[in-house]
Amino acid sequence: MEAREITFDDVIRAGRVLFGPAFAAEAGAWRDRLRATYRRRALETHPDRAHSLGRSEPELAREFRAVTDAYRILSTLRAGPLPREAAGATPRPTVRTWP
Repeated sequence: MEAREITFDDVIRAGRVLFGPAFAAEAGAWRDRLRATYRRRALETHPDRAHSLGRSEPELAREFRAVTDAYRILSTLRAGPLPREAAGATPRPTVRTWP
């Protein structure tokens, strides 16, 4: 798999997948709760639980992949600085990459 640059928009999208729509990347409190939140969301969306949750396995598989990708992005940035927004609507990419 090819590595790619992580943008500020990627961080916001990933945070909203794991923490919900009120995610604030700049606040930084998410860093301490990242692993626990990921584990909770992975359990909520794991495709093996489709029958017990009354949901379709393909739907949960899509959600589980989104949760896993979000965790990869945020865990890459957990100890370092966030990518910054550039002037205007397009965020400036950071040099950090993820597989």
